[in-house]
Amino acid sequence: MKKQYLIILSGCSGTGKSTVAFWIREQFGAIVLRSDEIRKELFGVPKYSDEETRMVYDTLFLRARKSIGEGKLVVLDATFNKKQNRELARELAKYLDIGYFLIETVCPEDIVKTRLENRTDDISQAKFEHFLQQQKQFELIEEEHLVLDTAGDWRRVLSDHMIAYFQKETY
Repeated sequence: MKKQYLIILSGCSGTGKSTVAFWIREQFGAIVLRSDEIRKELFGVPKYSDEETRMVYDTLFLRARKSIGEGKLVVLDATFNKKQNRELARELAKYLDIGYFLIETVCPEDIVKTRLENRTDDISQAKFEHFLQQQKQFELIEEEHLVLDTAGDWRRVLSDHMIAYFQKETY
């Protein structure tokens, strides 16, 4: 089995990316790098401009590379709504000769709305209107990936898929 993996969590705000990321951290000892935390660290009060977003993803990839260099399983938690950013993540994994696993989190709109309206003590500033805007801007994922509906029994589904993936990646 490959020793290291880069796991990408992609999806609109409120679909459960961070919840899934934290579960993976608990189960597999992964390092979780969140775009929301990086954005807050870099900009304090973010404006969410294209330039700012590019800097967030650049920092996300730099930190991922450092953590992978230390022998860590790394989870990147960001919308990854642009194909270009997903390709950069895949290229990083290929360059570092590690496994790459892409997960798209999805959830029914009414549940997302409830989650975002009830969110407290989270660094994310996303509201339901951000989710709706992200849906319109989300570029279709055409590569092989796991679509994970976080409204259901996602822990069992994810665990089964990750185990199967890790076994498939055996040298």
